[in-house]
Amino acid sequence: LMDVGAEQKAQQQYQQRQETLFYRLIKDIESERLKQGTDLKDITSRYGEPVILSDGTLVYQRPGDYFRATKVYLVFDEGENLQSVNIKEASL
Repeated sequence: LMDVGAEQKAQQQYQQRQETLFYRLIKDIESERLKQGTDLKDITSRYGEPVILSDGTLVYQRPGDYFRATKVYLVFDEGENLQSVNIKEASL
């Protein structure tokens, strides 16, 4: 039982960290701190690993509600530099 409790605590800590990083990303977008041309490695080191990495697009979302969560799409060029940002608000 102690192992289960420790695992649950680790999962909660991971989820809290991911949520903190997600809100940092949103704040940096809104304050225009995240600039076009930013390197993909700089973004993943600051905001953590994305939920999805596909065809030059990173997708970040608040952990927990995967179907109705706000999502952030970061699109990169062939040189792995940020080209565009798109925020899709959560649907109800």
